Amino acid sequence: MDFAKSASAGLLAVVACVGPALLVCSACKKASDEPFHWVGTGQVQLKMPMSPCSITTPDGAVQGEIVVGSGTISGQHIGQDATLISSECASKTSPYFSGGLMTITAQNGDAIHINYHGKCGQESPALLTCQEVDEIAGGTGRFADASGSATGALKAHFTYDSAGNLIMPWSVDLDYTGTGSF
Repeated sequence: MDFAKSASAGLLAVVACVGPALLVCSACKKASDEPFHWVGTGQVQLKMPMSPCSITTPDGAVQGEIVVGSGTISGQHIGQDATLISSECASKTSPYFSGGLMTITAQNGDAIHINYHGKCGQESPALLTCQEVDEIAGGTGRFADASGSATGALKAHFTYDSAGNLIMPWSVDLDYTGTGSF
């Protein structure tokens, strides 16, 4: 009996029996539809010089301005003190509509890309609240194939100088809840 042929046949039998089990092993599969909650703080301001853009609202396309933001955010899958940057087009009249791209980068450098759109309302001269719909659209590193959706709540806090002019940047509080595959 040829030992090499016998060993090969035995190995093929093991692979044929165990291989399919490895393919469906729940510990081996990428997680899907896991809930997450992220909270953070940051700053938002108009891009200077003023940069016009166009955004689609329920009433059609309107002119807006580019708004940029940055901050820190923490939660499931992204860890503590991840960085957040965003760029969006925001309408100039109330109710305010916005849409843009946000990138959240974990401390190890892996990033999640998120497309979002939302609607904001002026609660008072010092407070703007926004509700967003967010779509996770991949990323880099371990988030390269990330997908999912979330809802976001943003509160922008305004301050004014003695002449009544809005001071930039504005501070913001962020809160996102959703499900995703990471």
